[in-house]
Amino acid sequence: MITPSALAWLLWWCPLVMNCGTSGAVYLVGQDGKGSSNSVMVATLTQMVERHLEGCHLALATTDTYSTLFIQFVRNVAENEQTAAAVMEGRTLPLTTHINTTMTYLQLQHLSGLWREGQASCQVLILDFTREDIQVMIRVVERIALWTRPETRVIFVGGRETVATLLLHHALRNTRHALHIVTNTNPTQLHKLGAVVYRRCHYCSQGEAGMEVLGRWNVSAAAIPSQPMLFTEDPENYKGHKFRLVEKNYFPYTSSMRVTQEPATQLIHQDSLGTRIITAMAHSLNFTYVVHEPVDGQWGAEVDGQWNGMVRTLLLEDADVCLDLTVAPKRASVIQFAGAYIDESAVFLTTKPRPLPEYLSLVRPFTWEVWLVVVVSIVVWGVSVWLLLKVWPQALGGRVLDLKSALFYSLGIILEDPPLLPPNNPTGQMLVGWWLAGSLVIVSMYRSLLISHLVVQGKSPVINTMPELVGRPGYSWGTVRINGMLMTILGTSADPVKKRLYEDMQVLTIEDGIRRVLDEDFAYFHSTYYMRLLVATRYTDPSGYTPIHISTSRLNLYSGNSFSFRPGAPFFHRFSLARQRLLEAGLINYWMDDVINTRTREARRMDSGNGKESDTNQAISVSNV
Repeated sequence: MITPSALAWLLWWCPLVMNCGTSGAVYLVGQDGKGSSNSVMVATLTQMVERHLEGCHLALATTDTYSTLFIQFVRNVAENEQTAAAVMEGRTLPLTTHINTTMTYLQLQHLSGLWREGQASCQVLILDFTREDIQVMIRVVERIALWTRPETRVIFVGGRETVATLLLHHALRNTRHALHIVTNTNPTQLHKLGAVVYRRCHYCSQGEAGMEVLGRWNVSAAAIPSQPMLFTEDPENYKGHKFRLVEKNYFPYTSSMRVTQEPATQLIHQDSLGTRIITAMAHSLNFTYVVHEPVDGQWGAEVDGQWNGMVRTLLLEDADVCLDLTVAPKRASVIQFAGAYIDESAVFLTTKPRPLPEYLSLVRPFTWEVWLVVVVSIVVWGVSVWLLLKVWPQALGGRVLDLKSALFYSLGIILEDPPLLPPNNPTGQMLVGWWLAGSLVIVSMYRSLLISHLVVQGKSPVINTMPELVGRPGYSWGTVRINGMLMTILGTSADPVKKRLYEDMQVLTIEDGIRRVLDEDFAYFHSTYYMRLLVATRYTDPSGYTPIHISTSRLNLYSGNSFSFRPGAPFFHRFSLARQRLLEAGLINYWMDDVINTRTREARRMDSGNGKESDTNQAISVSNV
């Protein structure tokens, strides 16, 4: 008798591959033959494969040395003009080749991961057994870890007495499609009634796993339209099933209150983005949930080869879903992530532009480049007049000006206070006319700009990007910790701006960082949404003014935040679809803004001291406009 471990080893490592058009079949033979033939079951399996499993990769397993069921099934497939061949050690062998259970690892190595490497649209495992073999098959199903392959379709072929035992077994807890086929043992009604098909349903028994009869599979051609639908989509109604959630308090993404002070205590949800998402999904899909925190209070990191935090909770199947976990490559290799529903980025805080010194109001209308042009023009015009009147006095005639007088003459015109005696020759008068016209333009521009600068006080430029921050003289910057993802991105970047930020980054607490932002030329890096909330609640006055400026440019730290699921979760696709619908409707971004605004209003009510918003009328000032 073949052992369960040996059969499981054969099932995944020692296959015989049969190409069935676009399909592939794995035919496995054990060592305890019964030799029975069941034409109805063969016909049923053949029709199921042809009508519902086209393009799938089939794996057949039995404890019989020569299973008449599978032999006839393979023949039926081959008779339908399909090619059939067995592959072993790279050689084509007859289909009836006996598989030796003592084959070495090297002989089996080239066939490892057969299903993962195939191009089939789906994978199907068909198990043929008798009542005496049920415990063997249960151990086989446990050994091959079907719970990690929820998409694999499992079909049991056996007696009616084993239906509940197999379909409700814990090893199939994640299998989305599990069927059990039972034939009618009454010879007189065998072809009339055909086979009865049972299906495992995850949530049909008051939200828990159960089984149901899909119907009878009639192998007669006339009954083809009435055959049951074997593989339905994921349920849209979880019938009150209670999911187990795990999360950490990280407002505004998640927010909850601990019931007790014990580790892994139950949490009570408070208003946050994650709370609104899961509440909407629970209402739409009809499920309930309970929330706990991780035992060690960690997010989830790999330490000495072992995961901690919420990742470990999911791996141990102590929770079904984590509402908010940052997508990272290492985490994605051990647990499932849905698509990111919101970004995780960093911004930097600086003070809002400060008023410029008033004593510089006279020179601010022009930039230094324009002032340089004006000064050079004054000198050039004065020198030109002096040269014309000095070098060619006989030809030009008239009075002669020395250099000092010519320069003051040029300056006097632009100051609208020219000398009383202009040059009395035509060339000098022409030069004076051109200079008067140019001076009129310059003076008019200066007056209008000076008035605007005196009416509206000038401020220093806003810093919104990292190049602007690095290029601003006298500025320094910092963040909350040196080992975070921000420092990793800055330290590994080839961008010289990010390298400079990494080299000069200081580490200090949030309170100290914002204090330095307010007191000196300093920039503080932190999470985007947390900074929005912090500035709005703690550094904004009742009129809505805050001295802190949040940069408009963001530095994306991760792929984003996402739902994460325990390995093999059968509800993964339905939850992902529900999240995607919320995202496409624009609700997630709207909810994030509303959560922050709601918390801001609550904080201001608490600060007011009376628990309600003030009704006192406030005068409208220029700053309000």
